[in-house]
Amino acid sequence: MEWSKIKNIIILILLAVNVFLLVQVAQRERQSRQYLEESRSGAVEVLRQQGYEVADGALPEESSLIPCTVERDRDGEEALAAYLLGAVHKTDDGVRTAYEGEKGGGWFRSDGSFAFTFTADAYPVTGDEAAHALKLLDGGGYAYEVVSTKIGETTVVSVRQTWEGAPVFSCRAELTYQNGALASIAGTRLIGTPAQDGGGEQSMDVSTALIRFMSGMREEGHVFTKIESLTSGYRATGSGRRMELEPVWQVTTNAGVFLMDGVTGELNIE
Repeated sequence: MEWSKIKNIIILILLAVNVFLLVQVAQRERQSRQYLEESRSGAVEVLRQQGYEVADGALPEESSLIPCTVERDRDGEEALAAYLLGAVHKTDDGVRTAYEGEKGGGWFRSDGSFAFTFTADAYPVTGDEAAHALKLLDGGGYAYEVVSTKIGETTVVSVRQTWEGAPVFSCRAELTYQNGALASIAGTRLIGTPAQDGGGEQSMDVSTALIRFMSGMREEGHVFTKIESLTSGYRATGSGRRMELEPVWQVTTNAGVFLMDGVTGELNIE
């Protein structure tokens, strides 16, 4: 048989194998999605039978978060200070690292807390304060989402830091606007760039979270009748030169907002 014919046969065989493998992968993905959907529906039904309601649209897409560690990045702090204040003069009294610049002053602590105050002409705002806040923070290399905006003579934009799209519930800040300009920023931030902890367990899935939450609420004696929303994210703990990012579920109910450890199921009122 001529080599060209043999080569064509080999190519056809390889194509057939690839098609077979693609079909197998597609079937497994479809079965996995079906299993997850059935599991979520089953968990909602269990809660319903126990007298609890889950609001329409309350359940998010599945996501598996991994614990991370964060080391303090002093160079990153100085870069952020220079971005916000211009050329800066740095001092450190052992408790906080302070910066002074042409646009104002600010400081950082090892627990992630920080604050900046600005001169009246540093950051004038003519449009939407929330949009200005996100653009300013994004320019400094930090991803945030707006949680709320209080408008009045003094407008306060509350933001929450995110990491790879997931909210960090314990890292929040407020940007205060007065007389058409940004007056101050204060809050808590991640002290550096998170790195995955290779030995950590990933967070539980949605159906498991629902059942664990119901069980935990009963064990703790908390009363609720409806879950309004379920959000996967992180909680930052620790201080000094190192933080831990722990996966958590934020559960909003008609009785309040709770944080549940994404691995152990331990409950805390937010």
